[in-house]
Amino acid sequence: VIDCLGVPGGSAVLGSACNDGNASTGNDVYNASCVCAGQAIDCLGVPGGSALPGTTCDDGNSNTTSDQWSTGCVCIGTVTCIPPAITGTTSNSPLCIGSPLQLGISADGTSPMLYSWTGPGTYSPDSNTAMVTVDGAQTGPYIVTVSNACGTDVDTVHVIINPVADATWNAPVSICMGNGPLDLNSLVSGTSGGTWSGTQVSGSIFDPGGLMGAISITYLAGTGSCASSVAHSINVNPGPMADAGPDDQVCALSYPLQAVISTVPGVWTSQLPGAVFADDSIPNTLVTVPGNGVYAFIWTVGDGQCHASDTVLIGFHNPDIPLWVDAGEDQDLNVFTSTQLEGDAAPGSTITWSSVADGLFFEDVHDSISGVSNLSVGDNLLVITASFGDGCATSTDTVVIHVNDIFIPQGFSPNGDGVNDNFRITGIRAFPENDLMVFNRWGTEVLHTHGYANEWEGRGRNGQPLLDDTYFYVLNLTPERTYNGFVIIKR
Repeated sequence: VIDCLGVPGGSAVLGSACNDGNASTGNDVYNASCVCAGQAIDCLGVPGGSALPGTTCDDGNSNTTSDQWSTGCVCIGTVTCIPPAITGTTSNSPLCIGSPLQLGISADGTSPMLYSWTGPGTYSPDSNTAMVTVDGAQTGPYIVTVSNACGTDVDTVHVIINPVADATWNAPVSICMGNGPLDLNSLVSGTSGGTWSGTQVSGSIFDPGGLMGAISITYLAGTGSCASSVAHSINVNPGPMADAGPDDQVCALSYPLQAVISTVPGVWTSQLPGAVFADDSIPNTLVTVPGNGVYAFIWTVGDGQCHASDTVLIGFHNPDIPLWVDAGEDQDLNVFTSTQLEGDAAPGSTITWSSVADGLFFEDVHDSISGVSNLSVGDNLLVITASFGDGCATSTDTVVIHVNDIFIPQGFSPNGDGVNDNFRITGIRAFPENDLMVFNRWGTEVLHTHGYANEWEGRGRNGQPLLDDTYFYVLNLTPERTYNGFVIIKR
């Protein structure tokens, strides 16, 4: 018999073992067609076995179903459990000590899921729920863990617990109306940096001036839910009143002061050295000073708790020293009707300016250096008077302010000799907005200028010297003040 390899009496007969050269087969034998063919090896390595791709298997994972062999001979099932993934946390932090902390978590994943919170405090209902309330919470991290049958996720919530502000402050039992203002911040014994509110309170300053009775003031410390406030009443007493008497002048170096007698003791002091009081505790004591001048004397009354002060100004003049006054130099003005007076007088004297004529206006009639306006054309006689008060000698001096009216000449000689070379209008500078037009005898305009300032030298509009002749002008000083006339050019 010829076998499958064509060998007579050979061994490669039907059903005998062979090798088909395919590593994916096993148990190769010659079939009835003398073809060497084997059986497919399954996913478990068994030739002809049933563990073929697409057939059922067990992947050993309890969280999968419908396990099958893949084309790569991997046993894979359909996943039925999704691990937890935290999607967000909630907290009512920051909050104040003593307030309950509210924590919450949300997560995706396959149920059931287990929650576990860790961090200081007492949890309600317990630490193993998604939403918890924590009493006695502290500043720091709170950690939450979420788990299910196939995984775990962890997140951290950072909590801030603030102390409640302490608004304690110590109010004085009473203060005096005149003993202000009072810085309320100096009274705080609790948390500083708060805000104050109350009658006549600005910032932290309380001004009791003009107030009487119990004044309620509130201090607010902290902000939001951690804020606290404390209110106290401060009793404002009127306290004593000080009246040092009226200001005065005296032609002497001694003066009987005239303070109003008070029910509480008082004392006199002086702002300038050298003053001597006969008895500084007597309201109407005699004071003596070393020389001329204005002295400020302070009368202070008080009972140890409340006090008040008032100041009186007394001008002293030694009668042996003569009084002098100077009205300053006489002045000559062109057109201008106002000027500055430069007077002077003995120190400490009272000055008064006056005028023989009516209508003058002094900027300060009692200042030796003063502006004066509304002067008349011509001579203005002004009088300065100096005095040391009633019963004292007076001294006067005068000053004459002469005001020249505007003067327009009828001719000039522009020959270059330096004398009368310009058409010079006295007082023109007082009217900087003037307008000057000049015409020849035939009416032709030879000059037109705005803001004329005495610069014309008898030249025409072309810059050439004009002929000696008579010319006619129109001078507008203001819309209401115009001059017309003639001027002769003669070289």
